Amino acid sequence: MKKVFSLNTIKEREKNLSLVIPNILEQADVLYVNLIGHVDIPKILNNDKIIINSFKGGGSEYRFYNYNDCEDDSYFFTIDDDIVYPLDYSDVLIKNMKLYNNKAVCCVHFSIIKMDNGYNLYNRCRMIYNFKKKLNENTKAMVPGVGTSCFYKGNVKINLSDFKVPNMSDPYIANFLKKQNIDIYAIKREELWMKPLPDYGKKIYGNHPNEEIDKVLKDAFL
Repeated sequence: MKKVFSLNTIKEREKNLSLVIPNILEQADVLYVNLIGHVDIPKILNNDKIIINSFKGGGSEYRFYNYNDCEDDSYFFTIDDDIVYPLDYSDVLIKNMKLYNNKAVCCVHFSIIKMDNGYNLYNRCRMIYNFKKKLNENTKAMVPGVGTSCFYKGNVKINLSDFKVPNMSDPYIANFLKKQNIDIYAIKREELWMKPLPDYGKKIYGNHPNEEIDKVLKDAFL
């Protein structure tokens, strides 16, 4: 069993890496770091556990760039560059994964969407359960926050080529999991178990192509 982490990060949030990376390296067997738009490689990434990919541009889906390079018994954690993950993060997620025999995806941030035949579902019909908030019990979700999610490689199929529109990893993953009959569970936790960091006014996942999001969600849930 390996703990594999995959992080996307942009140049504007480089200051965050000194807070994010140390806790992850304490837990990870491998950390993939996907540099989006960087010119130079940050010095903090000089570590034997870290494998670096560089892209001129790209979106949230690049956290899955190395997914199929992993062994089937790997736990694959997709993480963000504006969150401090606690030192027990991987152990807690894996403990919860095992509750479902590794045949589910466990996450912290998630959404539930009231589906209808209308439009703009992601903005109009979505209830967000933020990772900063306390959750009293494990809760079934519809759309995971991929920056706080754990996948068991042998039980979930994900191919980067299936992400047809960039920066839509949450709805696409919800679609892929639904079609594979993989449930999503947000885990029980205390308030601020995971701590937010600044985004410095620059977001890597900014586009909301509502028509395409509606198409992907309706394809899965209607």
